[in-house]
Amino acid sequence: MSLGDVIGLGVFIIGIHVLSHYNYLLFHIAAELFSVFIAVTIGIIAVNCWQSIQNQYVLFIGVGYFFIGLLDVLHTLTYKGMPIFNDYDYYAPQFWIAARYLETFSMLLGLAFLGTSRRVNGLLTLGGFTLVTAWLVSAILYVKNFPVCFVAGHGLTPFKVISEYIICTLMLVNLALLHRRRHHFDPGVYRLIRLSVIMMILMELCFTLYVSDTMSDAINQTGHMLKIVAFYMIYKAVVVTGLRHPQHLLFRELSQKEAELETRVIERTQMLAKQSEKNLALLHNASDGITIMDRNANLIEVSDSFCDMLGYTREEMIGMNVTQWDCGFSTPEEMMAVVQRQFEQQTRALFETRHRRKDGSTYDVEISGYPIELEGTMVLFNSSRDITERKRAEQKLQLAANVFAHANEGIMVTTLGGVIVEINETFTRITGYSRDEVVGKTPSLLSSGRQSREFYASMWRALIDKGHWSGEIWNRHKSGEFYATMQTISAVRDAKGQTQQYVALFSDITPLKEHENKLEYIAHYDALTRLPNRVLLSDRLHQAMTQAMRRKNRLAVAFLDLDGFKTINDQHGHAVGDQVLVAMAARMRHALRDGDTLARLGGDEFVAVLLDLESFEASGPLLARLLDAASQPLKVDDLDIRLSASLGVTFFPQNQDVDADQLLRQADQAMYQAKLAGKNRYHVFDAELAQSVRGHHESLERLRQALNANEFVLHYQPKVHMRTGQVIGAEALIRWEHPTRGLLFPAQFLSVIEGHALSIHLGEWVLHHALTQIEQWRASGLDLKVSVNVGARQLQQADFAERLRVILAAHPEVRHGQLQLEVLETSALDDITWTANVIESCRKLGVTFSLDDFGTGYSSLTYLKRLPVVELKIDQSFVRNMLEDPDDLAILNGVIGLANAFNRQVIAEGVENVESGTLLLKLGCELAQGYGIARPMPGPEMPAWCLAWRPDPAWTQI
Repeated sequence: MSLGDVIGLGVFIIGIHVLSHYNYLLFHIAAELFSVFIAVTIGIIAVNCWQSIQNQYVLFIGVGYFFIGLLDVLHTLTYKGMPIFNDYDYYAPQFWIAARYLETFSMLLGLAFLGTSRRVNGLLTLGGFTLVTAWLVSAILYVKNFPVCFVAGHGLTPFKVISEYIICTLMLVNLALLHRRRHHFDPGVYRLIRLSVIMMILMELCFTLYVSDTMSDAINQTGHMLKIVAFYMIYKAVVVTGLRHPQHLLFRELSQKEAELETRVIERTQMLAKQSEKNLALLHNASDGITIMDRNANLIEVSDSFCDMLGYTREEMIGMNVTQWDCGFSTPEEMMAVVQRQFEQQTRALFETRHRRKDGSTYDVEISGYPIELEGTMVLFNSSRDITERKRAEQKLQLAANVFAHANEGIMVTTLGGVIVEINETFTRITGYSRDEVVGKTPSLLSSGRQSREFYASMWRALIDKGHWSGEIWNRHKSGEFYATMQTISAVRDAKGQTQQYVALFSDITPLKEHENKLEYIAHYDALTRLPNRVLLSDRLHQAMTQAMRRKNRLAVAFLDLDGFKTINDQHGHAVGDQVLVAMAARMRHALRDGDTLARLGGDEFVAVLLDLESFEASGPLLARLLDAASQPLKVDDLDIRLSASLGVTFFPQNQDVDADQLLRQADQAMYQAKLAGKNRYHVFDAELAQSVRGHHESLERLRQALNANEFVLHYQPKVHMRTGQVIGAEALIRWEHPTRGLLFPAQFLSVIEGHALSIHLGEWVLHHALTQIEQWRASGLDLKVSVNVGARQLQQADFAERLRVILAAHPEVRHGQLQLEVLETSALDDITWTANVIESCRKLGVTFSLDDFGTGYSSLTYLKRLPVVELKIDQSFVRNMLEDPDDLAILNGVIGLANAFNRQVIAEGVENVESGTLLLKLGCELAQGYGIARPMPGPEMPAWCLAWRPDPAWTQI
């Protein structure tokens, strides 16, 4: 029950309870009549909802309560104080007992039918209850063969009490059976009936205990109040069961109305006039979805195919409004306006819209509908056809038409015989021919004549075998100009796989071909001299070597370098230098034969490939002409320029197999020999001598591979202040983690690359990794200066300072002063002016210099003064022997004195024991590194070592 039911019932009970204190008869009448009203209402609901009440138990007690109410009316009318009957002590209790027995047996009878498939007949049930009630009324009023239930002044008789107990017992049986069959009930209905039965049992017990029928008997009043509650709960149970599904009732009524309308439609429509069942079957089995709706667009009838389209059952759709599934209009009002226009037009309407299925998906439909009269009412008869696939096909056709019309590629469609049947606008734009000019003709109209018959035969074979062909074709424009196309031809086949047509798509790639030629020229020719560059030289040299082997003759490779060209650039500028190179290239090219190749590698370096030599000696005149061409006076602007050339030459084939790159390297080496011999001459490469140094080159190549494979690592040896214990920096020392030989020290491999370009690459690798280590240390809280050794070849680069600036820029976390470069004294003195300028340029970048192995060279005080280094590093050979060799000690003392005199910092390397450090401190050298302090270690180990290191007490006490 709801809260409203509880409050209303409570107010009524309180009201009649108050009334009992003033007039018990009125209390009795009010209580009984309220119960009678509820009982009669229950019966009326049960009779009217006979078809909808499926629960046999509820049905029986619902009908029974109508007759129970009649008996309770007689009980009320015969009660003491009512003017109708005099013998109230007999009649009133008898009618009470009769009503309660009828109530009990109607419940038990309902339980007998509960859960069975038998449907109770309504007329038989009403007739049965009527006969039983009539018999009870007659037996009580006329026969009077029931014992007396109440004696005034004495109270209840044993018959009355025993009857009440029997009724309680039967109610308990009813309650137990209800519990066992509770699954047949709605949970709410079951709770109401169960509570009602409990209330009835308590009510019957109350009526076995009262002794009077006055307003002073509280038990009597309680019994009547329990009766009111019990009856009201039965009422609620019947109402919930009988009216639980009002939509179902409405659905049944609508179904009946729809059936009537359907009948009328069948009768009044020509198509369904005489064969209603057959036509109805046609309606429901039509391939198109059929709907019949009223002026409000509510569905009256629907075919099975339409239900299948939307995914609803027929029962779900009947009564639905068209706006519930039609989503092709922006608003429901717009949809309703279309429906109204269909009614108003009185003619067939045809339009497209979209429908929404039950699962939410949508599809396109075509609606064909017209209004018809049905039972005097105009309805709308619509046929709906799913046109989703048709729309998709239309979209594909439209897309294909748009692609055909607006594609950037020219499109041509031909028959199997190659006759053109259709083209697009791009075809006209590319070829110059209009549609009228080409339709009915063959593609040979466009032929340029550049492709051979074999080309076209191969194309047709591919079309027949594979169904497609793709490639480049040169065609002729209507104007006569040639143009290149990238073309794809495909066979169009039908469902049986038979070719019906051919479709060709092509695009004009003439600008690409022209650009490709330009790029190819740029890629293969020197932009300044227009001679072949290194790439084209390599290709021609490979071809020449193959040709020489096939013809069994010889070729020569001459590597030529202009003598003194750098001076021309430095003195007169690059513009003059470029003019000199162009003129020299032209002279030397004319000095060679037509089949020979002259290429420029870069700068003032040229290579000539001399073909078809019968002997090595036959190259002599050609080489002499090259040298002569290079040495002829040259006038550029107002300048008279005279140069010469150094030329190295090697020959092919040789006793051992050589490739093109080896030939170029041999000629390069021979050219350097010519320069060393005095320039303006040529030198022939000695293959036997080269073989003796081949091992050196192989070592260089292995080191290059190691660098590429990242096999090198850096270890770091700490630099310390021996007296204070401060770690002032570390020296980066390279190691090679050889995959088979283990960890190699610098002395085992650095000599191989000394003076070679590879030493520059390795030096820059060391710089990058040392700077990275500085950044990693800073991130972990260790701030150290790192010194890196720089070789002579690397230091002597013209752009050394600029390259160092770029390297530093890649490591922005490194502060000024954290990188120090160590240069050997001997390499620093090769060109003192150049070295001093480089050191000054690097100083501006925040990089300081240390002069390594000081004392091993032949420097003068003037050189030391001119070099802006901040530190002198004493060579370890002096430190190691100073305890035994007085000369070394004297040199060491002198170096320390020089450092102090020139205000240079001094550090000793090779400190291997405490005694060496002690002597250095006494001499005035406080900074040192060596195995006596720490061996070189990987970078990640440095922070822990710095935290743990302490100087020897002998050092701190000096």
